Amino acid sequence: MKLTLDVLELDWGEVEEKIKRFIRDYVKKTGAKGIVLGLSGGVDSCTVAALSALAIGGEKVLGLMLPEKETYNAQDIKHAETVAKKFALKMEKIDITRTLEAFYRSIPSFDPKDKLCKGNIKARTRMIYIYYYANKFNMLVCGSSDKSETM
Repeated sequence: MKLTLDVLELDWGEVEEKIKRFIRDYVKKTGAKGIVLGLSGGVDSCTVAALSALAIGGEKVLGLMLPEKETYNAQDIKHAETVAKKFALKMEKIDITRTLEAFYRSIPSFDPKDKLCKGNIKARTRMIYIYYYANKFNMLVCGSSDKSETM
């Protein structure tokens, strides 16, 4: 199959409406009070935050910014704060550095040079925070995914 531009043409307004309808219907169906998401300041998390706020209202969306000292990026924080303000999201910023350091110390053979393992620990730690807040406030976790992650 030859990939051409016309294959990629989508009605982006229709795509947006379908996503917002899915979010709105799923939150209603589950009886959740809203959505919790990780708000990193990247394109994916900002898009999910915006669509969620447009679907159910920003006051029902909690964006968690979970920076840590090793990969802290002031520009990402600024982007996340801009999106939170523009879409009236509730937002919390929690530095997870101490939690990560505790995890690292608790693993007997932890190698701080192993970037793959370290990155995995960071991602899972962020998910612990996100799921904690979702459970605490009877909210759903919402995030982005791509085909390779789904597989």
